[in-house]
Amino acid sequence: LVKDLTTRLPEFLPDGPRPFVPEPNFLPGNTDIIVHQTEMALLPCTVQNLGTRQVSWNKSGGDHFLSIGTEIWVQDANLNVDHYAYPAGVSYWNLIIKETKLEDSGLYECQVISTEKMIWRVRLTVLEKPPHKPFISIEGKEFVESGQK
Repeated sequence: LVKDLTTRLPEFLPDGPRPFVPEPNFLPGNTDIIVHQTEMALLPCTVQNLGTRQVSWNKSGGDHFLSIGTEIWVQDANLNVDHYAYPAGVSYWNLIIKETKLEDSGLYECQVISTEKMIWRVRLTVLEKPPHKPFISIEGKEFVESGQK
């Protein structure tokens, strides 16, 4: 008979019972972001019960992290992580793209770094910038009498 030797934490630690630590989970949020070129994009990721784990962002299909925690891991001054921790174990880890480009479009993944892969996906669509149409308004009379301004 072979015993299961997986790494399982004991129910009791030397100092007493092991405290219950709830598993992290993602809270609902927008998963489809649409912006025009040069506009700022905010890709939301809200996590509850993160504990001591870290959150990372990467672009699907990319071979490296964009961020881990609040640190940006690529040479891109256009990226930032907006982080805030609320009471009750809720924190947001929003990826900010300050001035979007067409090539920023794609699927992004917010991941809780742990033994089990936990991923929240957000699709970013960057549209071409619409042509500039200046706002023109005319006030006053609809017609001018001869000799008037």
